[in-house]
Amino acid sequence: MGWAAEFLENFPACGALLVLPKGPLNSDSLLKLLIRGASTEPFRQMHVGPVQQWLNVDLPRIQNRLVDLVGRAADGRLLHIELQSTNDPLMAQRMAEYALAILRALKEYPVQVVVYVGNEKLRMIPELRTLGMAFHYHQVDLRDLDGEPLLESDRFEDNLLSLLSGLGDLARGIRLIVARIKRMKESQRMDALEQLLLTCELRGIESTLTEELKHMPVTHVPDMSKYDFVRKARQEGRQEGRREGMREFAHTLLEKRFGRLPDSIVKRLAELSDIESQKLASDLLDARSLQELFGDSSQ
Repeated sequence: MGWAAEFLENFPACGALLVLPKGPLNSDSLLKLLIRGASTEPFRQMHVGPVQQWLNVDLPRIQNRLVDLVGRAADGRLLHIELQSTNDPLMAQRMAEYALAILRALKEYPVQVVVYVGNEKLRMIPELRTLGMAFHYHQVDLRDLDGEPLLESDRFEDNLLSLLSGLGDLARGIRLIVARIKRMKESQRMDALEQLLLTCELRGIESTLTEELKHMPVTHVPDMSKYDFVRKARQEGRQEGRREGMREFAHTLLEKRFGRLPDSIVKRLAELSDIESQKLASDLLDARSLQELFGDSSQ
């Protein structure tokens, strides 16, 4: 059985770690969750100040979707944060529409920040200039933030944000976060693990996560096949399990017919592909010696 299949069948089933948005957790809801639950550190690095209170704002109808986050900063200013994972050429227009809609709804103009979490280089221009209008907003690439203070924070949301920031050693970061998850109560681990998986998928560091999880002791987890890299790892694990089973079966049959196998044959068996294993199983029925099957390698 591959490590991923074994891991996903053996992690403790648990309840909720945090009050999550209704419906399945996705990258958009995860980012909102992390920003809302973060300490003052990421806001300090983004130069916008900590948020004292998050607001639920029902904006007038606009063409684009609703804003991501609106809150009241500690200095009293209204703060609008938009989370973006792609370079939208119409971002400045969207932000201008949001700003005016917030002004209409709350009678106050907000400080606006686009927090970019994409893997491509940030290319959006944070301004819109026309014959009768000059508009500007702030934007921050999370990779420009110092991830070390976030990783050392006692808030789990900060820890996950560190993986999206400019943290130098991602493997170490994941290792420390996994160790923290292991220390959580069983009722907290499931959601924490799902948030970690989704964070790594968002940043494209699934392979780093899989390497760090290989030796993590686990016991049961519900189906998480919606994650592409988990689904792929499960499939690879099943394929490797079938290959290993075929090799062991061939080894047993060969020893039953021809006695103890030379080390050279054992090595050949370990290197057989699926097609070669199937051919060996067929040829084995009529072969009268190891040399017929393996040639000079049988010596």
